[in-house]
Amino acid sequence: MNTEAKKQVFICAGTGCLSSGANKIIDLMNVEIKRQGLSKNVELIATGCRGFCEQGPTLVVEPAQRFYRRIQPEDIPELVEKELGQGEKVERLFYVDPLSGEPALSYEDISFFAKQTRIALKNCGFIDPTKLEDYLAHGGYEGL
Repeated sequence: MNTEAKKQVFICAGTGCLSSGANKIIDLMNVEIKRQGLSKNVELIATGCRGFCEQGPTLVVEPAQRFYRRIQPEDIPELVEKELGQGEKVERLFYVDPLSGEPALSYEDISFFAKQTRIALKNCGFIDPTKLEDYLAHGGYEGL
C-alpha cells in the first residue's frame, strides 16, 4: 500500500499565465502524469492568478510548497519525473531573488510576496475558481 501523501499541483490559469501558454502546460502535464503512471498520486488543479504574471506560467507543488516559474513544454517530462515522481527539486525552474541571488524554493520565499498579507485573495492560487466545493472547503461563506 502506498502511504505517500497525494501531491497537488496548483498551476496558474490566470490571464497572464494563460497568455504565456498555461493551457498547453496543463494539457502536457496531464498527459505526462498519465504516461509516467502517477495519476493516482497527483492531482492537477488550475487556479486563479498568483500575482507573478511576468514569471508565468507558474505552478506550486504541495505538500512540498515548491514554486516553479516560466514552465515550458520541454520542462514537463523532467518536472513530472523528478518533482512528482521522485520528490526531487528541479532547481533550474526556481525563481532567483535578484537582490540576494538565492533561489526561492517556495512562493513565501520571494521577498516581494513575503511582506504581503492577502486578505480578499488569500485563497487565490490554491483553489479552482470554477469549483464551488473548493471555495467552501477553504472557508467560503463563513463570514456571512
